[in-house]
Amino acid sequence: MTVYEALFYCIRSEMGSLKEELNVQLSYENFEKLYKLAEHHDLSHIVGNALIKSEGLSHDTDLYKKLQKKIMLAYYRFEKLNYDFQQVTSTLEKEQIRFIPLKGAVLRDLYPEKWFRTSCDVDILIEKCNLEKATECLIKAGLKKGEESPHDITFWTPSGSNIEIHYSLIEDEKVNNIDVILNQVWERTALHSGYSYWYDMSDEMFYFYHIAHMAKHVLFGGCGIKSFIDLWLLDNMEGVESAKRTELLAQGNLLNFTRIAQKLSSVWLENSEADSKTEQLEEYILRGGVYGTDENRISIQQQKQGGRIKYTISKLFLPYEQLKYQYPILKKHRWLTPIVEIVRWVGLIFGGKAKQNMRQLKSAQNVSVKENINPEDFLKNIGL
Repeated sequence: MTVYEALFYCIRSEMGSLKEELNVQLSYENFEKLYKLAEHHDLSHIVGNALIKSEGLSHDTDLYKKLQKKIMLAYYRFEKLNYDFQQVTSTLEKEQIRFIPLKGAVLRDLYPEKWFRTSCDVDILIEKCNLEKATECLIKAGLKKGEESPHDITFWTPSGSNIEIHYSLIEDEKVNNIDVILNQVWERTALHSGYSYWYDMSDEMFYFYHIAHMAKHVLFGGCGIKSFIDLWLLDNMEGVESAKRTELLAQGNLLNFTRIAQKLSSVWLENSEADSKTEQLEEYILRGGVYGTDENRISIQQQKQGGRIKYTISKLFLPYEQLKYQYPILKKHRWLTPIVEIVRWVGLIFGGKAKQNMRQLKSAQNVSVKENINPEDFLKNIGL
């Protein structure tokens, strides 16, 4: 059994799709590699839970103790985020602000154990017309306002949780025709039982949003294994109307990508046989980890932008709609945009992230379209 095989073997065991009794047999060195691979995809708590049940790993090793700590940390992360989620939603409900929980806050209910679906933040959608009111009431409730973008504002709870309040599902990257569907989100909701302002997306809308979010992350370097576990669980829900999901995906031009993603999730969760397209996507996702890599992202974005030079220019000259959130003074004084661009360049070169910025710009010049994948063929093969 290879390390990669062991990873998905453990995941299948914890997700309930493994048909036989779990028995992981690896050398201690490969157990260490398995741990690092799982950690790379923020799955060490799930894999650890499986390994602790297996008799292949001795209880008196340092690795066994590290796995126990990862499990306890996942419990802690879940309980803290869940508490903060309840506090934020209670505040929004009290202030009569309509909201829709997104991503992990919903998906965790599909997992065998809710703490399996850990995340680093809580995502909630509100209407843009309520943004100022929501900001005021959350700050009054003790949250600290963080960074602002063209589609969301970050808040920090007193316990340190990251709360992202979205006021639009439309992000910077345009993926196929997803904007047309995502703009319908409030039309495709229903009240959550027992609440007056908590809304849930319809099944087909939530499914579409999950696929669209996966596609966006693929275009920006990778989305991790966890999104494919989410997809497999969504595909195995009982009582869903698949035709409604398919209809929305077709309208958003995401059917091809969905079918390949579904096939890969089946390869990983059911040990199905892979084909050339799923193998290509698998290599890309496994290399990228949870958040993707600069190499993946730059390779794909160069193709999307039309070459290295156009990509580099797009990084050096941000459009006003993005720049104004980094420099709020532009909201009142747009004429300062050229001066702010110069200030930003100085920050890129001499600021705290200077080395990182220069490395990324250098990578943009060095990444070859022949390196690892051909971006044009890759995007065509996966329907993006």
